[in-house]
Amino acid sequence: MNRGDLLEIRRGLIDADHKASDAAFKRGIGEIEERMLSVRSYSESLVEFYTEALSNAALTRKPGAWRMLVSLYTDKNKLTSEAVRVLVDAIVDSYGGYEDERLCLTASDFVARVPPPDSAIAALKRMSSTSHSSGIVGVQVGLQAIAANIPPGDARLKAIKDLHAAGEQRLSDLARH
Repeated sequence: MNRGDLLEIRRGLIDADHKASDAAFKRGIGEIEERMLSVRSYSESLVEFYTEALSNAALTRKPGAWRMLVSLYTDKNKLTSEAVRVLVDAIVDSYGGYEDERLCLTASDFVARVPPPDSAIAALKRMSSTSHSSGIVGVQVGLQAIAANIPPGDARLKAIKDLHAAGEQRLSDLARH
């Protein structure tokens, strides 16, 4: 998929009004998925497209933005480790501005399931320190996903438990204010 096609899709997503944005995301991301069926790995320009889109508040505030992460997760085997790192960094850096609960949940799930567990835990820790209640709930779900795949007795479970407890405390504090 060339840069011109990606720019056209981006333009359509940005230009879509709030009510039509979910359909625009479904159409645009669907077009990307269809074209990526036969490729072995995502191109640098496609990774850049997603990185920019996940960092762009004009896009992430629209209904349907979560569809980008579902698509990336579905094709996670087409992402290089460097692409995963870049995408996770973009999500972490922008997560505090994600307002949509579905986007928070899919972002946290992507971060929990795609990079290695140690990287995922560190990223979720960074995400939890910058997020609002929907974001904290998303991080809690991500932590549970990681914990479910770590063997009992693993030292990382304590770190996950501590992060989860801190998130519960932050949710409690937010509820009181």
